[in-house]
Amino acid sequence: MMQVHLRVFILFLFLTQSFTNIATETPKRTRSDQEQLSENNDDQSEDSSATAEEEDEEILELNASRKKARISNEILESEIQKTTLQIEKMRKERELNRYVFSTSSYEKKPYKPKKQTLNVSDRKIHLDGPINRETTDRIIRQINFYNNKKRGYPIFLFINSPGGSVIQGFKLLDAINYCPSPVYVIVKEFAASMAAVITAQAKLSFALENAILLFHEPSTLTHGNTSNLRENLDFMEDIEQKLMGPLLEKFNYTSIEEWRKDLYKNSVTGDWTEFAGDAIKLKWVNNIVKEIRDTSSFTLEENQDQDQKYDSEEDSNKGKKKKTKKKKSRQAAVTYESPFDFNFIYSK
Repeated sequence: MMQVHLRVFILFLFLTQSFTNIATETPKRTRSDQEQLSENNDDQSEDSSATAEEEDEEILELNASRKKARISNEILESEIQKTTLQIEKMRKERELNRYVFSTSSYEKKPYKPKKQTLNVSDRKIHLDGPINRETTDRIIRQINFYNNKKRGYPIFLFINSPGGSVIQGFKLLDAINYCPSPVYVIVKEFAASMAAVITAQAKLSFALENAILLFHEPSTLTHGNTSNLRENLDFMEDIEQKLMGPLLEKFNYTSIEEWRKDLYKNSVTGDWTEFAGDAIKLKWVNNIVKEIRDTSSFTLEENQDQDQKYDSEEDSNKGKKKKTKKKKSRQAAVTYESPFDFNFIYSK
């Protein structure tokens, strides 16, 4: 029994000692774990700080790169603007080179008979092509404009025309002769039919020596019975008298019949053609010009456009000639502006 109690007591002491050791070691372990955890936290803090520093450096580098790119872009834009200004300057200089800037000569007596020179200002008008309502109305508007702008100073009408409508020609002739400002009619190339009548009836008519003037009988298209035809013929003779009547005395003729005989005497077709150098002897034109001095400001493009227009018209006419084998009659080119109109145009 004694031994049993002794064993129980020894077992109790052993268990007590074991619990004591466990209780003692647990706080040590807890402190050790806490220290380890603290060390781990410190390591993580150091890693986070290092990462933040790296991110800050990267942000600074990106900001620096962005600033550098912005500055480079501003430099590039400045260069582009500079280049654009240089291009614009070159364009303006080139445009200025196309212009002739001069003080236009406004002379009340621009013709110098001794030198046979005509000084032309910017008050100039061109009649290129047939005389019809469109061209006549345009020219009359221009005559009125220049007259109202500077009354009393010469207006210059350059003619290069095969003629056209008799009625429109009369209208243009009245505008020329009754304009308060003198209208100088100048033939540089060709004036035929109604254009030749305008030149001959104008008070101030001029022509280059190698310009061509042409006269012939007026023509018309008509139909009807004998009475209608006779009536139309009578009216046509009245028109012819209106056209040539004022010129008969100037040309040294006593009648239309005498004039008509000379038309066919000088040409089997009745198309009496003369150079201006000979036409002045016949009094078809009043003055011969050897030099025309254009003192107006103009651009090179105006001349180029005019040349291109003539070239295109010439090419167009060539194309028409190739397509049309049969020669067109003169009457085919007739355009009548009113029921009482007659054709006075040269169409070869």
